[in-house]
Amino acid sequence: MLAYSPPMRKPDLPDQLRSFGRSYTKKFGLLNRNPYHQDLTLLQSRIIFEVRERGDVLPSVLAQTLQLDKGYVSRSLAQLINSKVIQARENPRDKREKFLRLTSKGKQLFAKIDQASRTRSAEFLGALKPAAREELVKHLVSAELLMGEQPLRSEEVVLRSLAPGDIGWVIGRHGEVYFHEYGWNIDFEKLVGEIAVSFAASNNPARERAWIAEARGVRLGCVFVVRENEDVAKLRILLVDPVARGLGLGSRLVDECIRFARRANYRKLTLWTNDILHAARKIYVAAGFQLTKEERHRSFGHDLVGQFWELEL
Repeated sequence: MLAYSPPMRKPDLPDQLRSFGRSYTKKFGLLNRNPYHQDLTLLQSRIIFEVRERGDVLPSVLAQTLQLDKGYVSRSLAQLINSKVIQARENPRDKREKFLRLTSKGKQLFAKIDQASRTRSAEFLGALKPAAREELVKHLVSAELLMGEQPLRSEEVVLRSLAPGDIGWVIGRHGEVYFHEYGWNIDFEKLVGEIAVSFAASNNPARERAWIAEARGVRLGCVFVVRENEDVAKLRILLVDPVARGLGLGSRLVDECIRFARRANYRKLTLWTNDILHAARKIYVAAGFQLTKEERHRSFGHDLVGQFWELEL
């Protein structure tokens, strides 16, 4: 008889976020008055960094970027202008506004701040084991993407072959995304697992392929092409992570499958999906797939309408 296990208490998400904030500020000494340079406050260091990154930026845009009160930013900015770290240049189109840029002194200060920040980060990461370093950085990049602070560009995303750890990610990420978005149960994750593990155990690289979409060291999507018979290949387990949507990545993955299937001399590429997956269906239609059959079924804890699509190559 199995021992009774009480249901797990759901984590308090705001408390976890606050806890991370406290840990981060403590670890990097950000509560110190002059964390990166003895003559500069944290805000002044940030102002120098943003002016350096943006160049010829307006004070109002700077305040908006920092998400701080204009008056609060203006006081720190005035000190940096008075000390000839930042130069305020008149906007020829509106003399009430001034563009900000670093002076030679400011550029030297930036170099010192940047080096101090890099050294502190390197020391922190150096104290961790290699696997922990990589895992931490991946999670931080994912957090940054989720917050929208550093939006992805489509040209950043690369498509690569499978590597160790990818099969587990394909299975787990499918389960998570489809549970959160459609409420599908673990049966779907089991199905994806069977497809992915079967591919990893036995595949002919000349006629079967899998791609992982990746940017900044973070996995963002996947797709598989498997052999159905000598003339027919099947497109399987297409996934675009929510943080990478809107970049055309789904179409790019499907196009890669089509190119491969043609090179492998297949005559037809097929796929199976469900009618509620509207975004995926639009991609298939745009790529030239034709809907050939629909059938109702009970799967993954829901009543669904399965769809069979084909593309003549």
